[in-house]
Amino acid sequence: MPKKILLLFAATASFTHAATIGVNFLHNGTNPDDIAFGTATAGVAPYAQGNWNFMATDWSGNGVNDAALTSLVTSTGAAVTNLLPITYGIHSDRVHYDSSNTYRSGIGNGSANNTLMNGYLDDASNNQPYINISLDNTVLNATIVLYIHGDATNGPVGRYWLEDWSDPINEGTVITDQVGISSNDYNGTFISAGTYSQTGTPTNVDVATGNYIVFENITANNIRIRGAGNGDPEDFGRAPINAFQLVTVPVPEPSTTALLGLGGLALVLRRRK
Repeated sequence: MPKKILLLFAATASFTHAATIGVNFLHNGTNPDDIAFGTATAGVAPYAQGNWNFMATDWSGNGVNDAALTSLVTSTGAAVTNLLPITYGIHSDRVHYDSSNTYRSGIGNGSANNTLMNGYLDDASNNQPYINISLDNTVLNATIVLYIHGDATNGPVGRYWLEDWSDPINEGTVITDQVGISSNDYNGTFISAGTYSQTGTPTNVDVATGNYIVFENITANNIRIRGAGNGDPEDFGRAPINAFQLVTVPVPEPSTTALLGLGGLALVLRRRK
């Protein structure tokens, strides 16, 4: 292979995804039946991963979760370094979330994927679930994979979207379409409710069925995952959120950017011959 083409290949290949961060919400209410599945692989392809982080409360400020939120790991087991602490009141966590309570879908724990889709953040009393994260300046863009399956699987069951936030408590700016789902039943098969990119003109999108959503090409640093349930004017059920994955693309190093520029120039020169 000519050196010019090798140079272009090397520069292009250097743009890779960082390791995925996966967060799974376990039911911790009355008669909980959720158990963490350790390092086992769970999730939809091609995002399936091991080393999930398990949250066992309905609110990130609960003391039982403080240790988990400060010791987040990636899919490789390495410590998470690209999430900034979010301060709210006396608390500071790198994943800030809240909901009315946690509950369980009833799918059980027969497999890692079942556990992934069992416990969930729940909108039982107009406390719509949300999750805040804040990316540092090493991240170029992000993909969010959101898993949704509750004990009421037909409904409608929820509407979901992302926001760009400046205050961790108050509503932010909607940056994706707002996806309403009529059925999110999970019986061992992941069903896509679509893939949506960041947009300046979000609209409501209604989907007949789906138990996961992909939000991609997200360039906001402060990202809020929102679910709208009982308090929504459309009365969208309980808006369960079982889990989410964060897949980041790092900002290229200056040397990588230079190589890419040289590679592009080499390709132009080759075409002129």
